[in-house]
Amino acid sequence: MSFAGAALPIAAGALVLRRSWIVVVMAILVLAGLGAALGCTVAGRPVRWAVTMGTGGVV
Repeated sequence: MSFAGAALPIAAGALVLRRSWIVVVMAILVLAGLGAALGCTVAGRPVRWAVTMGTGGVV
């Protein structure tokens, strides 16, 4: 999972050369998705986990 999470934004950046900001957006979205998955795994609140992980990616 971590390799796919790291490879997705890098691959998107390689495909879309003129819009470099898309890599940052993709990385934050992948972090939010990982947070939602973690929230489901630990029987927590997936939305809260997603928002927290996404916010952590911005900071």
